Amino acid sequence: MMRLGEDRKELNVICDQVGTPTYARDLADFILHKALLAENNKVGLYHFTNQGVCSWYDFAKEIMK
Repeated sequence: MMRLGEDRKELNVICDQVGTPTYARDLADFILHKALLAENNKVGLYHFTNQGVCSWYDFAKEIMK
């Protein structure tokens, strides 16, 4: 997004799809926490995201700030 913003005068970004962008540091901390607590017989599948929701348009606007 940042590269496109530098290369183009105008960007078209959809606003009808939403998601939960997750900060990589928060995800890494979660994985490390689970790995340190894991026992061989208690391995599982986990889902982690930060809180909040935004559209791709809102996300692009924040990136450009």
